Amino acid sequence: MNNINCSAVAEYHYGAAQGRHTFAFMQVGVKIGLGLMLHGQIVQGVNGAAGEISHITFPFAPGIEPVRGGLERYIGTDALMARVQAQWPASAGQLPGNTYDLVRLASEGNRMALALVESHAADIGAVIATCVSVIDPGLVVLGGGYGASPLLQPKVEEVVKRLAFGPSPITPITLVATTTSSRGMPRLRMA
Repeated sequence: MNNINCSAVAEYHYGAAQGRHTFAFMQVGVKIGLGLMLHGQIVQGVNGAAGEISHITFPFAPGIEPVRGGLERYIGTDALMARVQAQWPASAGQLPGNTYDLVRLASEGNRMALALVESHAADIGAVIATCVSVIDPGLVVLGGGYGASPLLQPKVEEVVKRLAFGPSPITPITLVATTTSSRGMPRLRMA
């Protein structure tokens, strides 16, 4: 049992996935993870590691050695903010100190912030498209401190539609991110 699975259960019973017996919940924050609900049951796997997309080896490119856990080190918000710091020009104004500042600047129309958020949303979309092609969840609920931002959804959806094997709508969480784990944990224990 982990916080991602608890969040998936909460969204199933109280949130965006009500009435859906099969779906995926993807969290994007400092860490990333995937909770998979299949026929109304959370999938844990033989070793309890189902959905641990943070451990996926990455990158896949000629001449580059994939690293276990490399996907989380690329998609997680610590890596995003390191890229922001490396790419942020002085002409774009004050460097955002965290993802909340970055999203706020993007929503206010800062072109550099918007470009960085959209680029990262495209990367998240590619990860979701991979998951959709493998597990065909029918719905992906996107959550996490950063993943729940409405600014991500259009680019994520565009990339998933372009890359995934089959269609899967993307929806942001409907529950307050800080309560999803606590609301889902009792239900997960009952299962």
